[in-house]
Amino acid sequence: RRADNKFSPTPDGDPAPAQAMPQTALPSSPLVAFYIAFVAGTLHLLRTSDLRLEEATLAMVGGSELVSPTALAVVRGCFAALGLCTLRSSIADKEGVRYQLQRPAGSQLPVVQVHLTGLKRLTTFTVQSWTLLSLYFTGATVASAAFACGAALPQLVQVGLWLSFETAWASALMTSSVTTYVLIPGAARAKNVPQLRLLFSWRLQVLHNANLAMCAVEMVLGRVPLRMVHVPVGVLWGLHYVGFAWAWMLRTGGVVYYPFLDPTVPPSTSLPIHVALVAAFAAFFAFGVLLGGSDDLAVKVSALVAAVLGLTYTRAHGAPTLLREAATA
Repeated sequence: RRADNKFSPTPDGDPAPAQAMPQTALPSSPLVAFYIAFVAGTLHLLRTSDLRLEEATLAMVGGSELVSPTALAVVRGCFAALGLCTLRSSIADKEGVRYQLQRPAGSQLPVVQVHLTGLKRLTTFTVQSWTLLSLYFTGATVASAAFACGAALPQLVQVGLWLSFETAWASALMTSSVTTYVLIPGAARAKNVPQLRLLFSWRLQVLHNANLAMCAVEMVLGRVPLRMVHVPVGVLWGLHYVGFAWAWMLRTGGVVYYPFLDPTVPPSTSLPIHVALVAAFAAFFAFGVLLGGSDDLAVKVSALVAAVLGLTYTRAHGAPTLLREAATA
C-alpha cells in the first residue's frame, strides 16, 4: 500500500495493492438502519395499497390515441433495437472503459481506477435502467403487434409492462439529471479527464440522453398511464440498486461508482443525500403523472421538450476545455 492510500487496478478493475488489501470499510450503521426501515416501509405500503393492477389491458399497453397499433409497434421496435444493440455493443466491447473513481469528503474507501468490461458493464445504475427500458420497449412492441392482430397477452405481462414503464420513466429522468448536474460538473472540478471522456463518449451520450428522449416519445404516443400509487414500485427499483452497490463495494474492495452513494461517509451527509434521492425520484414520477393526466397535446409536448433539453443540455462546466487541453497535450 502506498502512503496516499491509492491502489493500482487489476485488469478487471478491482483494486490490487502491492501486498495485502485492507478490509473494506462497511456502510455506516445509521445508514443501514435507515435502508432496512425504508425497504420495510415501502413493502408495507405496497402490501396495503390498492394498486388497481386489474386495470391493465392490452389496449392500454399496446394502443395509442394518435397512431395505429402497427405504427406504434414500429416506433417501439426501433427503440427496442437501439436499446438492445447499444447494450450488446457495451458488453461486447473488449477494451471496456477505464476511469478513476471520485471520492466524496469523509469517504473511507480507497481511491481506485476501474476497468469495466463484459457483464461488469451491467453493474452501474445507468446500464441497469437502460436494460429495463430496453426490455420494456421489447415487450411493448409485442403488445402493440398483438393489439394490432387482435391477439391476447397474459394479464401478468400487461401489468409488468405498465410498472416497467413507470419505473423506467422516473429512472431515465434521474439518470439524465444526475449525469448533467452532478457527475459532469464533479469530474470537471476534479479535472478527471478520463471520466469526462467516458461521459462524453457516444455510448454514454446514448445511455444518458436517448433514454429520456425515447421515454418522452413513448409518453406522447403511448397510453400507459403513471399512477402515484405505484411510486413505491419505482422506489424499490432504486433501493435495489443501493443494496446492490453495497454488495458490489464489498466484493470489489471499495468500488462505488457514484460518489453520492458512498455508504462510508458520515451519516450526517449520507442520510440527507439518500432522502433527497428518494424525493427526487418521487418528484420525477409525479411529473410523469401530471403529464399523463393532461389532455392538451401541445402542453404535453412542450413540457416534454423542455424537460429533455433541461435535463440533458449542459455547458459542461469546463469539460470541453479540459478535453481540448488533453487532446493537444
